[in-house]
Amino acid sequence: DDPTSEACDHRVVSPKEGVHRVGLYPPGSGGAVCLDDGREPDDLVALAPVLEPAAYPGRMCGAQDDLVGITLEGGETLSASLVHAPEHGSLELAIVTVEDVELDQATVNQGQLLAHYTAVSAEAIYVRVRSQDPAARLSYDLELVSQVSHCEPDALEPNDSPVTPPSFEAGVVSGLEICAGDLDWHQVVISE
Repeated sequence: DDPTSEACDHRVVSPKEGVHRVGLYPPGSGGAVCLDDGREPDDLVALAPVLEPAAYPGRMCGAQDDLVGITLEGGETLSASLVHAPEHGSLELAIVTVEDVELDQATVNQGQLLAHYTAVSAEAIYVRVRSQDPAARLSYDLELVSQVSHCEPDALEPNDSPVTPPSFEAGVVSGLEICAGDLDWHQVVISE
């Protein structure tokens, strides 16, 4: 309860308002003990729990990854935000594929780490929280928000196949729209 030292006066809480998490460790543990969050083991994609969009508390113990999976539909955008106390340590946030290829790495926005990804078609992706610090002992909040973009197909649908594409004369055609997961085929007629 004392932000400036390890002294405990049983009266001071910093910050004065808000939600607080407390990790209680046995005397003499010297930081060697860390209570991880309840989603462990979640250090590998194969072990990552699949979650719904919501807010989740987490706890980082040492240099490790915490991964969660989420399934997106075509055109659905995932926004992941990570909040933690930077003075307690450094965390990284990324959205990755099953092969751990980064689709987006977080940027800092008003003290939060934010990452976004829009799926072209239905797919499973993963949100990775990473610590590079072997001594890390910190709590964080991860919020997953998904949003489906409403895309109206253009007047030339159905043109999802090269078998029956609409024909155009050479020139400019406006008012066309392509939606996530959609294919549009067009035939251009060129007269000599």
